[in-house]
Amino acid sequence: MQDFLYQVATYLKKQYESCMSQICVVFPGKRSAFFLEQRLNKVLSKGAKLPKMFSIEDFWTEITQLTPACPEEQLCILYQIHLQINSEKSPLQTEDLSDFSGTGILMLKDFEDIDNQLVNPKSIFSSLSTIKELSFYDKREEELTEFQKKYLQFFKQLEIYYLKLQEKLLTSDTATLGLMSRMVAENPSKYISKLPYKKYIFVGFNALTKAEMTFITYLRDNQLLDYLIDADKFYLENPLHEAGDFIRKIKEKLFFGKEIQFIGNYFSQNAKNITFIGVPEAIGQAKILESVLASIPAEDANASTAIVNLDENLLLPILHSMDTAKANITMGYPLQRTSCAQMLSILLLSISNRKSVDKEGHYSLYFRDLSAFLTHPCIENLLSESEEKKLQIKEIFLQNEKIYCSVKDFEKMGKEAQISQELWNLLTSVLYQCIDFEGYCKNLRQLLHKIYETLSSGELEKEAMYQLENHISLIQSVLTSNMVSNFETFRFIFEYSLRSLSLPFESMPDAHLQILGLLETRTLDFQNIIVLSANEGILPAGKRGNSLLPYDVRRYYQLPVYHAIDSITAYHFYRLLQRSKNIYLVYNLDTTENKTEKSRFLLQLQNELQHFDNVNITDKMMTYPFPQIASKICLDIPKTAEIVQKLQKFVYSASSINTFLKCGRWFYFQYLLKIRSDSVFDETHTLQSNVIGNAVHHVLQHAVKDGKFIPLSKQDIENQVSTFLKNQHNVPIEELQFEKNHLIFSIIVKYIADYLDFTMKNGDFTVEETEQKYDKTKLQIEGTEISLKAIIDRVDIVGNQRIISDYKTGEVNTDVKIKSLDDVFDGKHDKALQLLFYAFVYCREKSMQNIETQIIALRKMSQKFILQINEQSLLTAEILDEFEQSLTDVITHILSPNEPFSPTNDDKLCNNCTYKKMCGK
Repeated sequence: MQDFLYQVATYLKKQYESCMSQICVVFPGKRSAFFLEQRLNKVLSKGAKLPKMFSIEDFWTEITQLTPACPEEQLCILYQIHLQINSEKSPLQTEDLSDFSGTGILMLKDFEDIDNQLVNPKSIFSSLSTIKELSFYDKREEELTEFQKKYLQFFKQLEIYYLKLQEKLLTSDTATLGLMSRMVAENPSKYISKLPYKKYIFVGFNALTKAEMTFITYLRDNQLLDYLIDADKFYLENPLHEAGDFIRKIKEKLFFGKEIQFIGNYFSQNAKNITFIGVPEAIGQAKILESVLASIPAEDANASTAIVNLDENLLLPILHSMDTAKANITMGYPLQRTSCAQMLSILLLSISNRKSVDKEGHYSLYFRDLSAFLTHPCIENLLSESEEKKLQIKEIFLQNEKIYCSVKDFEKMGKEAQISQELWNLLTSVLYQCIDFEGYCKNLRQLLHKIYETLSSGELEKEAMYQLENHISLIQSVLTSNMVSNFETFRFIFEYSLRSLSLPFESMPDAHLQILGLLETRTLDFQNIIVLSANEGILPAGKRGNSLLPYDVRRYYQLPVYHAIDSITAYHFYRLLQRSKNIYLVYNLDTTENKTEKSRFLLQLQNELQHFDNVNITDKMMTYPFPQIASKICLDIPKTAEIVQKLQKFVYSASSINTFLKCGRWFYFQYLLKIRSDSVFDETHTLQSNVIGNAVHHVLQHAVKDGKFIPLSKQDIENQVSTFLKNQHNVPIEELQFEKNHLIFSIIVKYIADYLDFTMKNGDFTVEETEQKYDKTKLQIEGTEISLKAIIDRVDIVGNQRIISDYKTGEVNTDVKIKSLDDVFDGKHDKALQLLFYAFVYCREKSMQNIETQIIALRKMSQKFILQINEQSLLTAEILDEFEQSLTDVITHILSPNEPFSPTNDDKLCNNCTYKKMCGK
């Protein structure tokens, strides 16, 4: 069967062979010209001249001799107009470009629609202003708030924005495509008279704007037009079918209802195999492509095939899921999805999230943003090709342990990591020196160029890096210094303009397998069609798009509304299928997303074509196969001779014993491998568990004099805490005044102040010692001497009895009351084991017999947490001897080479484990 463009080529040969060079062919898109040229070369005699061919956008540019203005340029010009229109007293004038951009983008879209539909701007903006005034009909002007007055004033000035934008664009010989079409439609003879063509052939157009219809009507009336439509009677002659809405209107207006050529009966006469395939999750659609291609009947396998991807997010999964070496990919990969573009987005976000940390306005960057930037592959590869060096840089950053990193801290890290001074200065400039717009763009381009040099030739990322460098130059050319009042403006323009950019793939236009979007299929035909993401909300897009113009206003002035756009999409979809033989319509079954329903277009096909004898419809759903586990995966880590040797030399603490009892693998990762997870550097974990506890211990230790706590003023406590945090945790005093740091600082001060106040009123004891280290206790286990260690927070004397006290700043449960010593070693009573461990070590080194232990919970100071075993608080020599035997048994298990490090069976414990990802349980 002949495709549409072959029919067009045959028609052009028949009608215009003698004057082919004097005709002009106009298409909806650019790709059609290549394929028509191929077919003309087949039907025309060798060496024959070909007609001039344009896409509609290029045609307007050719006629008007104007340059299309890019979206960034239009927005910046509109913002300049915005500043000129509003007086100095108006709060709108101080509005930054990034704040104005949301409204500005809507204005540009509406202005384009107004031009395309030849709407009288004075009329529509007057109507809009009246509608807005009616929303305050119940208020007199003097009753309006200042904001409401500015709101109404804005809509009254829209016509001024519109006219001034046109004026400024035309002054620089640029225009929007809508403005170009309007100029031509309003004075077609002026522009046509300058062109050498005797005939204008419009091929494959469906929906025409009013400007296009006016111009085409002029051509028809002057015998200059030939209009070729591609459609099927199936939807064209059905007045209720949305796919034929616009062609029926064209037929009435241009052909006065007469029959037109190239209208076929493809749906009702040609054999069609239509398969609906539901696949779980979006990426699953890409994964099944190979099997779908393999299912195409052998006699059609080498025919033209198109994979029509309706969701650009699927392009990369498609490329990774199948062999595309001989495919023609015309969609283009979105530049914003490349790794280097994401690196720049992380960088710009880091600067947007920066904080002023002193009175002079010096900035610091949030550690999570800075970490994401420094560990991005583009930056890691720039800093070093060595994995060992990358780990060293990361470790240096983790050791800094700050919520906000100042420029001095950053420079210090660079010296510690021994990074090239020139390179680190460049990173410092793009992270911290972003006040001068021109200079910052220069530094960004320099950084991109350095990254570009580290990439291998032919990489997608290398082309992306090159485009990004040019993209920043473009932004620099359209933005003026008075527009960039803050960094958010640059960031917004960068990300806004990035959305429209894509990376082209090496083209093979005549390949039998094409990967393209729906709009790129206009006028093209394929024997085999695979449509991906055929879900409602994508096909069609539905009620999308915002506008300053209400729905009723758009309808009245015949501006595009969502159901008109749905009709256009319906035509593209049905036209694509009309000549195809094997059709596979794939949709996402995933119910966790909003776009879950099968497209209504698919439901229509099932309903409309089920009675056609020439159409075979199959509906199936695919599911993931359940994995068959051949054998149980071994999660145990065996103990080698080297590991046993380490265990024998290891100094055991209460924490290490508790960790082993909870999970052998946890013990192995933390104490033997000494792996420090990135999650350790976390503002919640580090500040609450580490910094708060350390600061409280330090101040309370120095608040004891002659065995008694001494009163401290709030200022004294704050000074001691500030000094401690600065000296021990490298937290500058000025950082304690902001956000979470200030909150943590206040918590520490409150804990200490409240405890000292409580102790002064209720304390009847003598403090014997604080923060004392004990590390001389040994255990003899199978001929090996095992060392124990403990740091005891405080030992008090009450009467003749000594009590070991342990501070806890976190939550404390009542697990210090146990029935027997066996319960202590079940892995669930870690605080009880810790207190017993302290008591055992203390009594052995002090040669004592009896002692008591308790937890001092700073969150619940009035509540006592005294260790009790079978309701007995006094830890006697017998109890400590029994504890020693149980402790010896546990360490014996740890040392045993026949007992591997096994994971816990407690899934709740796994959920909160630092080493969850590397464990694999």
